[in-house]
Amino acid sequence: KVWLGRSVQVADRIICVSEQTRRDLLSRHEMEGSKVTVVPNGVDHVDRVPPPDRTGAEYLDSLALPERFVLYAGSLDARKNVGLVLEALVSLRRQGRRETLVLAGQPWFGSGAVEGRIARLRAKGMDVRPLGFLAPSLFYAVMRRASAFVFPSLYEGFGLPPLEAMRLGVPCIVSNAGALPEVC
Repeated sequence: KVWLGRSVQVADRIICVSEQTRRDLLSRHEMEGSKVTVVPNGVDHVDRVPPPDRTGAEYLDSLALPERFVLYAGSLDARKNVGLVLEALVSLRRQGRRETLVLAGQPWFGSGAVEGRIARLRAKGMDVRPLGFLAPSLFYAVMRRASAFVFPSLYEGFGLPPLEAMRLGVPCIVSNAGALPEVC
């Protein structure tokens, strides 16, 4: 925190990825707001990612993803609120709907509880598929196939995954926290 505070004071200009991040920065550090500019992240990088090669395509086929599934992408830490998506899946199951949830992302600090819940749901026969980290060509291929993308994060300074999904034409369900309303 000391390093950041000093950096903020000596910087001539500061670029933030969202108005939310700008507000957060200004609320935590004394500085002139005129030196802080918002420049949102772009998303055109998804257009330049090539499709999976033959091995990647075979891997995707081996997943046997159903025609309809919901995708979450990101780490499994508490801030990402994956537990809410799991609870929605349980609620749908109680209503007689069997939905598939695909999770793309890796465990992170504090993800043990979520990983344990995923294992318990899978043991009960629920279709939850944790894929772990996926290389960009595989990740975007999975994202393009998703029926919907969910991102229930409790806080985001920007929220790139929903923007990527929207760029690919995938409907998104996001929380109203942090910069997500601004970005989406």
